[in-house]
Amino acid sequence: MSVHSENEVKCPCGREFSTQLWDAINITEDPFLKDVILNGELNVVQCPACGAIFYVEKLVIYHDIEQSLIIYIYPKDWENRSEELKEKAKRDFSMAIDVFSEKERLIHYRVEVFFGMDRLVEFIHKSNE
Repeated sequence: MSVHSENEVKCPCGREFSTQLWDAINITEDPFLKDVILNGELNVVQCPACGAIFYVEKLVIYHDIEQSLIIYIYPKDWENRSEELKEKAKRDFSMAIDVFSEKERLIHYRVEVFFGMDRLVEFIHKSNE
């Protein structure tokens, strides 16, 4: 299931505003989101004050049922906490798997951690080769 929520963001111009951002995406159920990622449009917003268009970096969870894959994409500047966040992702996934269907729980999922959406884009391109 893909999930988005209301978030407060701050434009480089200083204006704060509320907008919808993706928290979790399931490209098996919502395949159009894969193109949104590849086109660099995921969590890109436009400031209502100055019109600036910018990317909001935040944790996003990428789920590909067909590949039995979960990827936690953290902001790039969190990479200095790499080991801690990799362990956290594994713990969080272990707890979250209870919401999966019984069929999905039987599948051995691979859990990956990336820092920065550009790393996910690279991964998708390599996977499509």
